[in-house]
Amino acid sequence: VCDMNGQMVRVNGAFAAIIGYSIEEVLDLTYWEVTPIEFEAQEQVQLSALNKTGRYGPYEKEYLHKSGKRIPVRLSGALIQENNQDFIWSRVEDISDLKEAQHNLQRANDDLENRVLERTTELQTLQNNLKNILDLAPEAIITADSRLTIQSFNTGAERIFGFKEEEVLKQSIEVLMPKRLHETHRKHVEDFNKSKEIYRLMDNRQELTCLRKDGTEFPAAASVSKHDVDGA
Repeated sequence: VCDMNGQMVRVNGAFAAIIGYSIEEVLDLTYWEVTPIEFEAQEQVQLSALNKTGRYGPYEKEYLHKSGKRIPVRLSGALIQENNQDFIWSRVEDISDLKEAQHNLQRANDDLENRVLERTTELQTLQNNLKNILDLAPEAIITADSRLTIQSFNTGAERIFGFKEEEVLKQSIEVLMPKRLHETHRKHVEDFNKSKEIYRLMDNRQELTCLRKDGTEFPAAASVSKHDVDGA
């Protein structure tokens, strides 16, 4: 309990222990002597609420310990009267353990995020290295997902088909063949997916008909392989 000027008038041992003083020492202090100056604006907001409603908080702040360290606390209170004089009654909770737990959790989250970022960077580096290797190949090397959506398109494919990679990414691989062959191609893909084979020479690298960006058709030989990614 303190008066309206912040002078401590009645405290218990638990409060005195929070800020590291004896009860007698605390009674010689004012509320403002144990409150860091940067909380002054916040305190004025709470005092305004107290004057308007007769109550304040709960809110969090810090107290200055006798040793000089800061103690995180949660406060709430009410306006009371004794002998026709107004006083502020406060409930003070030491939340040091809670703050430490929050800090440890945040540190663990930050560590996890850093590890994920490092792993992501490593994977990106591996992907870039793989792309560089694939781009050295003179052949067209194209990857597509189970829905036949193009996921990568190497430099050889760009040269042969006339498309830039960004033009065909996320498009169906059937953009690279005449429409009359789409249905036949889907049946071949369905048959390959159902089989236990992971590699097929397309009927001993038989000639296929492919389609360039400019609309011209050309014969090609192809082989295909499949690989599961995360079970898909």
